[in-house]
Amino acid sequence: MKTARENNAFIVFLEGEINAQNVSVLQSELEKILPANSGEDIILEAKKLTYISSAGLRLLLWIKKRLGNNNLIIRNVSKDIYDIFEMTKFTALLQVEKALREIDVQGAQVVGKGRSSTVYRIGHETIVKLYAAGVPLAKIKQEMDLAQKAFVIGIPTAISYDLVKTADDSYGVVFEMLDNADTVGRTITAHPEQFDDIMEKFVTVYKTMHDTDIKVMGGFASLKDTWNKWAEGMEIPASK
Repeated sequence: MKTARENNAFIVFLEGEINAQNVSVLQSELEKILPANSGEDIILEAKKLTYISSAGLRLLLWIKKRLGNNNLIIRNVSKDIYDIFEMTKFTALLQVEKALREIDVQGAQVVGKGRSSTVYRIGHETIVKLYAAGVPLAKIKQEMDLAQKAFVIGIPTAISYDLVKTADDSYGVVFEMLDNADTVGRTITAHPEQFDDIMEKFVTVYKTMHDTDIKVMGGFASLKDTWNKWAEGMEIPASK
């Protein structure tokens, strides 16, 4: 059984099928491995796992019980395997992470660029916000989650569809493409004569955000102090 270490976790690589014929062999190997790595989270790398039977699912529950308060993570699960976990409600019992769809942005049109991400148009109605190396995956997932919640509660925002990756392991989020969309700053620069109309729309959006009850959704952190600091930094010093 192939194993490795990643940060404070112990990784076990699963391959092929886990079924009634081989599950006892796997359990015997795990019984040797787990005591030697007590106190650590266990990651089951499932990229090469092609099938898991009910016997295999019971093995996962056995591992989870052996870990106690430590985490069991099954990652890079194929769609077919994930469907098995979902149908048996194991996604509610264990931390199961689907394998990310791989995309290629070679030759794709760049429609926006920021400090930590570049936005590419990848379809007639879709774009991908591809994050720079070093941006934590947890932060990317949080941004995607907040975008989905914002849309549900009525804040005008682009719909986020999917978490993806490229061949060089850059992560991104696929969003719907908003026709003729641009930043407020560039729109004002391009159309200074429309400043009042643009700012009226801008303020309307902010009023909508301010008046929206987000407590029922959870997960939104207050940025009041951050915005206040930015506002203070933009103050013009009084002339003497």
